[in-house]
Amino acid sequence: MPMTIFGDPLIPSIEYSGTAYGSAFLKSLQTEKLPELDLLVRESVQNSSDAAIGIDHKNFWIDYTFSEFDPSGLYEAMSGIGQPLRKKYGEGKQCFLEIRDSKTSGLTGPYDKEDLADADHGNYFKLIFDSGINQTQQGAGGNWGFGKSVYYRVSDAGLVIFYTRIADGGEGVPEERLIATMVENESSPGSILRGIVKNPTGRAWWGRPGTEKGVVWPVTDHDEIKRFLSIFGLTPFATTETGTSVIIPFVDEKELLEDIIPNDGASEDEIARCVWSKSVPSYLGHALQKWYAPRLRNKELEELKDGGKWIRARVNGSLLKNDKEMNPVFKLVQELYNVALFKCRGKSYVSDVTSIKCKDVDIRKEGLTRTNVGCVAYVRLTNRDIFGARAGISPYILTGNFKNSDDENEPIVMFAREPGVVISYSIDGTWSNKVKAPCKNAGSSDDEYIFAFYVPRVDNEFEESAPDNRRGIYGDLGGYLRKCEESDHASWEDKAKFKLISKIKNGTARKIAEGTREDDMSTVSASASRLSGRIGKVLMPERGALAKPAKPRSGSGRSGSGRGEKPTFVTGDPRWSDGALAVPFEMGMGDKKNRQIRVEIQTEGGTLSPEAWAKEIGTRFPVEIVQASAEIKKSDGTSVTVSCAEPACENTNLPLTGSLLVKGEAPTVFSVGCEVPGQLITGEISLKSLDKTIECVVKAI
Repeated sequence: MPMTIFGDPLIPSIEYSGTAYGSAFLKSLQTEKLPELDLLVRESVQNSSDAAIGIDHKNFWIDYTFSEFDPSGLYEAMSGIGQPLRKKYGEGKQCFLEIRDSKTSGLTGPYDKEDLADADHGNYFKLIFDSGINQTQQGAGGNWGFGKSVYYRVSDAGLVIFYTRIADGGEGVPEERLIATMVENESSPGSILRGIVKNPTGRAWWGRPGTEKGVVWPVTDHDEIKRFLSIFGLTPFATTETGTSVIIPFVDEKELLEDIIPNDGASEDEIARCVWSKSVPSYLGHALQKWYAPRLRNKELEELKDGGKWIRARVNGSLLKNDKEMNPVFKLVQELYNVALFKCRGKSYVSDVTSIKCKDVDIRKEGLTRTNVGCVAYVRLTNRDIFGARAGISPYILTGNFKNSDDENEPIVMFAREPGVVISYSIDGTWSNKVKAPCKNAGSSDDEYIFAFYVPRVDNEFEESAPDNRRGIYGDLGGYLRKCEESDHASWEDKAKFKLISKIKNGTARKIAEGTREDDMSTVSASASRLSGRIGKVLMPERGALAKPAKPRSGSGRSGSGRGEKPTFVTGDPRWSDGALAVPFEMGMGDKKNRQIRVEIQTEGGTLSPEAWAKEIGTRFPVEIVQASAEIKKSDGTSVTVSCAEPACENTNLPLTGSLLVKGEAPTVFSVGCEVPGQLITGEISLKSLDKTIECVVKAI
């Protein structure tokens, strides 16, 4: 039977004074920097997060379903445009995307203009009719009211259907609502609405007739709604649920995926490994991790008891987790966020990433009652630290930073407000202008990266005496930052006469710089000296091949004064001696009393420590230290030396101690202790290989 759910459409013409142009609305999202699917994920989760405020649940649910449907039923339902749609899209299967949240309020509020409150039109009217109207809830993410335009951009027809179930549709009785709306470029030659009315504005709505002419109300009959949802194979909300479903038909998957990776954004090999860019469901899962890692299944937030909710998300029924299935880079993002957020709340969080550090960010003036404006958590890690033995994709590709430096690994700095969406993965230096970037060593397991996450102290209020009525306009730091976000939530930029955000950026950069200098690092894997070539080859005297050391990175080379005030490590030219490769070294002790020189195996995906080799490979470690020595020069010109030539050997010659430790069933660690701080240790380790095909790394920690 024909599906006559909707009445005649409301299609305003230009003379309709209350409606914005469709073309302007489609362009209102203030960015072309992000792919449409990224914008869609950011906007949809943000809307759901805002709708979860005040609901008594510790989380909210959001489900993405991408599938096919038979459009014939939709053609029948859409009065006025059914035939133009049929002519454009034909009878074959079409793709649609449903975004459904629950444990949220749904699209509440009146749907009759006469019942609207001046201060707040309600979720329903703002999403369906308004544009440029901000959210009024404390802690909400939306501000401009333009972000929803991405829904219409994702639909090739500009058609979106909204279905919701709310707890109180009047007199305490739950209510379901269904309404369809279209936004298109009214001046486009392919405009569908131009064939129906003269001079359309590019916007239209389908529902049931209101009490007045030119008013559309939502369909509220459960059976009619159930019949309409069946077009897409969808079902209504359960009687115990509230939430919203956004249904986007006529999705062109190929077109949506075209702008995921720019033509010159990655090599062919890297693109082939970006499996998440091959389909809409795969990319939705990737984008959810990228932008909402701070809250994705992050149950640690429950400990704060401040109303912050974690997200349970699924894509085509598959649950997104924050365990080993989560990309390691985005799991690190979550850990950084937790450390900074908990410190902001005056609580401690013990991260599995033990090298993460966190500092307060303080600024002066700008009218705030307190100097502290938040906390920044930061860490310096190698490829091996992040991905283990697996071959990981560059963090820059994962975060969408395709135009990164060829020479340096720029620090990646993130920042977010209460809703927990990552505003940006900034590498342009505005958040890290004082931070020394690690040198790039692409493809190497000792390639280093600096990650940082700034979380603002949003409850820091403006003083009553703050200039320009700052307390009245913004209230607190959180209110100011919210006003400073563009509609795509992609950046924070100061308002006129303000220098608050620029001071926050500078203060954050200063803390990261202080904390990631090598003399403040607990692990100096950055100073690992990689032996070029395959050690199996250089250990074959009949070939006469000797390894040359890698050039030391800036800041980790020889001290001009001959002192070891910083924890540095660099190797000299290796030489063949007694059937082993002798590698000279210099090691600054810094403020440490003990450091270890370790041998690890280079693999395609990183380096393997002796312990990891034993666990993952299960055989004897293929390289061993057969002799090691260390020496310090005394002020009177004499020297103190220790040496070890047997496994588990320990030699003490105060103030110096040397030990050859067995790890992975072989002597692979030379431990050097010195009772006098700040000494420069010189010495030599001799290596032998049991496998002529492997490559190794010598590093100091």
